[in-house]
Amino acid sequence: YLRSLGPVEYVDDVTSGDVEADGSGQSTVSGDAGGDAKDIYQQAVDIVRTDRKSSISYLQRRLNIGYNKAATLIERMEDEGIVSQQNSSGKREILI
Repeated sequence: YLRSLGPVEYVDDVTSGDVEADGSGQSTVSGDAGGDAKDIYQQAVDIVRTDRKSSISYLQRRLNIGYNKAATLIERMEDEGIVSQQNSSGKREILI
């Protein structure tokens, strides 16, 4: 059915790595994720330090990121001694 409507027109911007924000509140896609990873980690550390909350869900809400990214940030903070391992109730102590 779709082929009968006309020829295919591909939008190369979708896969190029540089996508502009469309005003919907979605974050932009960038080809250089390495610099962004440092920035988001530092933001996460600053949030944990100032707000004294170190839960994955809290970082998700504050940074507008997904669960896996927030969990990775918390694990990195744990490895670097910023937060402790989870205790029996699932809470982490902030060590800085």
